[in-house]
Amino acid sequence: MTVREAWLQSADWLAANGVEEDRSNAELLLLHALGIDRAKLLLLWNEPFPADQREQWKQLLRRKAAGEPIQYIVGEQWFCGRPFDMTPAVLIPRPETELLAEAVLEAADRLWPEAAGAGAAGRGQAAGPASRDAAGRGQAEPARCGGQAADSASGDAAGRGQAAEPVSGDAAGRGQAAEPVSGDAAGRLAETAVNAGETAGIDAAVRRTASGPTVLDVGTGSGAIAVTLAAQRRGWRVCASDLSPDALEVARRNAARHEAADRMTFLQGDLLAPILPGGEGEHIGVALDVLVSNPPYIPAADMPGLQREVRDFEPHLALVGGADGLDPYRRMLGQLRQLGRMPRIVAFELGIGQPRIVAELMHRLGAWDEIRIVNDYAGIERHIIAVRNQP
Repeated sequence: MTVREAWLQSADWLAANGVEEDRSNAELLLLHALGIDRAKLLLLWNEPFPADQREQWKQLLRRKAAGEPIQYIVGEQWFCGRPFDMTPAVLIPRPETELLAEAVLEAADRLWPEAAGAGAAGRGQAAGPASRDAAGRGQAEPARCGGQAADSASGDAAGRGQAAEPVSGDAAGRGQAAEPVSGDAAGRLAETAVNAGETAGIDAAVRRTASGPTVLDVGTGSGAIAVTLAAQRRGWRVCASDLSPDALEVARRNAARHEAADRMTFLQGDLLAPILPGGEGEHIGVALDVLVSNPPYIPAADMPGLQREVRDFEPHLALVGGADGLDPYRRMLGQLRQLGRMPRIVAFELGIGQPRIVAELMHRLGAWDEIRIVNDYAGIERHIIAVRNQP
């Protein structure tokens, strides 16, 4: 049996077992099992399949046929042009979340232009050393956000209800134009910002890079958003929080992988609790400039109807947002009132039908000049970007 024949047979077998994108998944597993990239695969296409790899190959196929996401099997997913370690402890980043990171970068650059030139790689430049992703590319990816993967799953009714296919980070395309929220101030444009920190503590980072904003990524998971922001803007102070200690460990590994760990702070706790007055810890009362969050937003009753790759394998702690999916947003907006001042930028990712509800809640707080909703690649309202233009 040749390598090509192994690929074709495995793709047919995956399809027979209900796996979508069967040929793409079979190729990714083949590249992972053989430890090669696509260029090497073409050279080996008509060569005999290595006998010593057959058992591992069968095990990988069985895992995929059972519904396990490809990102957990190969241990990697690309986000904004960078590879991120993946484990079942973290939600797999979706393509639409790149739009949230990009919106934060653009909005923050507008409010803190002096820090905009402090990017580690900057958009369009190589993102550090070459690294082969799950799809087997052997070149460094451009450090930018907003690229839609050719094989990525578009947002479904719940945003996370379908399996997340590997994000390439190099294909062209952005989300559709932002649409204003109906209402008065809520109908104006808005954007978002995110910033960097340091393991020695946010205060130390503030003293080192006083010109940049201080950012908190709530529910960081793999750290995809926070690490991207810290890697793109070295002058920002980025803090990443999560309730799960296992998720924070993955985020720390990804920060180290992209040489951003020394500019970031990692906090364990529920939503904004790690920085709220009256709590415990060295970061209580930190003044935030930017809050960004992609929290759990799937209504509890919708969980049984999700794709098996999501329902049976991804962490429910990162998926379920209460009865209507809006509990995390209500709580965070309530917690913001306890801070000394509101962040100048607040950016959220949400599920279908949720953005206008949350935008109205934010409008009632009267803390931001502009509030807008951004559509994802499928044209679904997906993100809220709220901005206060003056300090």
